[in-house]
Amino acid sequence: MPTQTPIEPPRPMEPAAPPKIHRVEVQWHAVTYKTVIVYGLLIAAIILAGMFILFPSLYTAVTRKISTAIESNDSENATGSQTQAKFVNLDGRVQVKKVNSVQWVDADYRTALDKGDLVQTGADGYARVTFADGTFYTVKPGTLITVEENSMASNRPTSVAVRINTGEVDLSTPTWASPGSKAAVSVEDAKAELRPNSRAAVKSDKDTKESEIVVSNGSAQVQRGQDQIEVTQYQKVNIPPGGPISKSDVLAPPELLEPINLTPIIVENPRTAAVHFEWLPCTLNGSPCRMRRPIRCASARPPCSPK
Repeated sequence: MPTQTPIEPPRPMEPAAPPKIHRVEVQWHAVTYKTVIVYGLLIAAIILAGMFILFPSLYTAVTRKISTAIESNDSENATGSQTQAKFVNLDGRVQVKKVNSVQWVDADYRTALDKGDLVQTGADGYARVTFADGTFYTVKPGTLITVEENSMASNRPTSVAVRINTGEVDLSTPTWASPGSKAAVSVEDAKAELRPNSRAAVKSDKDTKESEIVVSNGSAQVQRGQDQIEVTQYQKVNIPPGGPISKSDVLAPPELLEPINLTPIIVENPRTAAVHFEWLPCTLNGSPCRMRRPIRCASARPPCSPK
C-alpha cells in the first residue's frame, strides 16, 4: 500500500532582528588655565635647559635678543611719555581737540598734548599743563590756546611754545638741564621768550586784540617783527594792534614782616584771637607809593579787613 509523507504547512517568517547599535563613550578631563600655564612654563624651562647644556652659544644669543627687545620696548614707552605735555591739575570744564581730530573731548590726567593740539577752558575751568622740561603753563578761565612747539630731543636744548588765541595764561620756567633751552608764549603778532627761573602772566583780549605781558620773576624777551624789548622783574609790556610796544613798571607785592611766613600761630582761642599782619612799605620806581588803605589786618579769618 503506497504511503505519502505528510506535507507540513509553511511556517511564518520571523521578523529580522534589529541591527545592534554600538554606543560611543566619550571621556574628558577638565584642565584649568593655571595648569596649562604651569605645564607651558615647565616645557619652556626644559627646552631652555636643554639648549643651555647642548648649545650654550645659541642659548646666550636667544636670551640676549629677548632682553634687548624688552628693554627697547620699555625705553620707547618711557621716551614717549617723557616728551609729551600733560595735565597736572584740572578744575571745571576743560576740553581738548587733537590736531588730527575734529571733535572736542573732555580733558583728563591721561590726556597727552602734542604739537598742534588745542586746549579750551570754560568760564569755570582751570588747567595746569607741564612739559617734559619742567615748564608750567596755567590756563585761566575762558582761554583758548594752541600747543605750538614741543621739542624734547635728548642731550639737546629743549623748546616749548604755546599760543594764546584768547584769554590769559601764567607760565613759569625751571632751571633747564640743557643750555639754550627755550620756553615761549605768543599772542597775535608778538612772542615772548622766558629765561630760566622766570614767571610771567600773559593776556590776550579777543575784542580789542590788545595783549599784555607781566613778568613777576626773572626776565623775558618780547619780539614783534624787528622790535625786541627786554622785560625784567615787575615790568609790564603792552602790545596794541598796529601801535608801538610800550613798557612800564608794575607795583611789586609788599614783603610780609609779621608774622613770618609759614610760622605756626598758637593762641588759646583762634576764633576770637587777633593776629597782627604787617608788610614793608611798597615802592614804585624807587619812590614810596601811596596806598588806598594801610596794609594792616587784625582779623585771623578770611576775608581780612584792613584796619
